[in-house]
Amino acid sequence: MTAKRLVLLCILLVFCSLGCPGSGSATAVSTFLHQIEAAAATTHSFTCDFIQEKHLAMFKKPVMFKGSLAIVRPDKLRWEFTEPLPSALLLSGVSGMRCNGEAPPQAFSLDADPVMKIVAEQLWSWLGGNYTHLEEIYTMELVDATTLRLIPKEKMIADFIAGITIRFDRTTLQPATVEILEATADSTKLLFSHYRLNIEPAKSLFCDCDSRE
Repeated sequence: MTAKRLVLLCILLVFCSLGCPGSGSATAVSTFLHQIEAAAATTHSFTCDFIQEKHLAMFKKPVMFKGSLAIVRPDKLRWEFTEPLPSALLLSGVSGMRCNGEAPPQAFSLDADPVMKIVAEQLWSWLGGNYTHLEEIYTMELVDATTLRLIPKEKMIADFIAGITIRFDRTTLQPATVEILEATADSTKLLFSHYRLNIEPAKSLFCDCDSRE
């Protein structure tokens, strides 16, 4: 996997996992960010299911994927596609693994792999529960009471992503849908469901490609 694809994977992961709230005014943005951080502080772990729709300009119908996400703060993550092509990214502390169907797993160490270290740092900058610093990176606009639009300020992100629209569940403050418009005019839509908060996933989920919940 190339460095650019890893960075794009990182961007997709962080936008799809917990999102970032906001509003039309700076005060409202700050208030809502603190609400999200307070909710995150009470969520040690979670799992959820997702459907990913990849809309490509060259195809009339979207490419569909199904998968699941598992998080245990501060440093365990499993992002997995189950259909149609199984693959997964696993993180556990400084150790990680890339799983690609029937191919042999590719283990790596964040101490020895600078690209994956950047990916992990970016993931946990979003998933660690501290979101207020993201106001420096994104322009945020509240479309309606539960829908937020994010426009990246940094060129590195803007080269890949033109904008992100996140619709939050009003009760759990978790994203229900995330739509990512790429700079190429292709887009990705993710639909999240079946959140399970503060469960304790099996430790093997984060170090074994074949592990299941």
